[in-house]
Amino acid sequence: MASKKSSMFSQLIAGYLLVIATSGFARLAYGVLMPSMQEDLAINYAQAGFLATIISLGFLVISTLIGVLAQKIGIKKIVLAGGFLVTVCLFLDNGYGDNPYECR
Repeated sequence: MASKKSSMFSQLIAGYLLVIATSGFARLAYGVLMPSMQEDLAINYAQAGFLATIISLGFLVISTLIGVLAQKIGIKKIVLAGGFLVTVCLFLDNGYGDNPYECR
């Protein structure tokens, strides 16, 4: 019984850390990254605000859909699939540019 509680607790902690790593940092970093994003993309404040609004609306829609999907197929499968998808996308994203270790 103790092993089952420990396993459930570790899965819960892993899920929280995954959410923080994938959405929390990205959403909080937007304001800090905005000046360099504006310069690189050559956008004004209105366009940057529109971009932030679209990102927030996308987050809202996806969060709702994932909640419904989690009820149908299970939270564990959603967390594992999301973690896998984020990992694959980060590896694929790293390949762009001359230096694969360059942080843009």
